[in-house]
Amino acid sequence: MTFQKILVATDFSDCSQGAVRAAGELARKLGAEIILCTSLEAPEETTLLGGSIKPLIDFPKETAEAEKHLRAVIKTAGIGDVCKKVRVTLHAPGEDIPDLAEKLKCDLIVVGTHGRTGWRHLVIGSVTERIIRKTEIAVLAIPCK
Repeated sequence: MTFQKILVATDFSDCSQGAVRAAGELARKLGAEIILCTSLEAPEETTLLGGSIKPLIDFPKETAEAEKHLRAVIKTAGIGDVCKKVRVTLHAPGEDIPDLAEKLKCDLIVVGTHGRTGWRHLVIGSVTERIIRKTEIAVLAIPCK
């Protein structure tokens, strides 16, 4: 199996930064391209403003901010040579990331994992686990160090 297009998901945590750097090294070795993404999980709540129901989040503004942060991650991680594209999704990352990877025809998804176990894993769940269950694309989970 060859990997030419790698989707790397970040939540901007230290854990995901390690995954971004690891994906950069892998992409260089394989001659692959990285697409860096994040997910803005939209809340269900809406508010009544001016007689109509409107979401509480200004999605264009939040999306632009997220794209700005993604470009900063590219610079900080030193992956500008292999990563030229960023994407922002607006729903649950466990659902959006596999969908985006399929839409973009990626061969690999790279994510950082906190490695929670026991009660914390049961309560919080695992985005990585949801991604793995939802996709047939290979997933590389980089543990936090």
